[in-house]
Amino acid sequence: MVYERRILLRPVRLDDLDELYIIDKICFPEHYFPKDFLRYLLTHDSALSFAATMLGKIVGFVIGVAEGEIGRIYTLDVVPEFRRRGVGAMLLKKVEEELRRKGVRIYCLEVMRENYPAIKLYLKMNYKPVRILKRYYGNRDGILMVKEAD
Repeated sequence: MVYERRILLRPVRLDDLDELYIIDKICFPEHYFPKDFLRYLLTHDSALSFAATMLGKIVGFVIGVAEGEIGRIYTLDVVPEFRRRGVGAMLLKKVEEELRRKGVRIYCLEVMRENYPAIKLYLKMNYKPVRILKRYYGNRDGILMVKEAD
């Protein structure tokens, strides 16, 4: 029997909520979203969310919201064992494509100033740092990053 070991993308379903919440807590132990907020994002009319799966198990997810011509990436989570394999870039590209279809012209996101792997990914994906967000993550600074749609 052959098992598919590729990463597949699919839309997130509301019944994924518990798994997404656990992944968010693993990825951001000090700054994860409350489960009710994740539920709100998943059911928001302008939200787009995608899961990266391998063998049916979620290994990462992204949630973005179209706010007119602005697309906000609320979270991009990849479980530690699957980082540096292109999963984050794949998810980010997918949500950007779908946000663009909704008329988004500018993407924005926030990232913790010390999250160097994420910053490296965003720079590689053509996001530009716009400003420092003082104490955005409690006592830690964030960076607002922006990208114009192609």
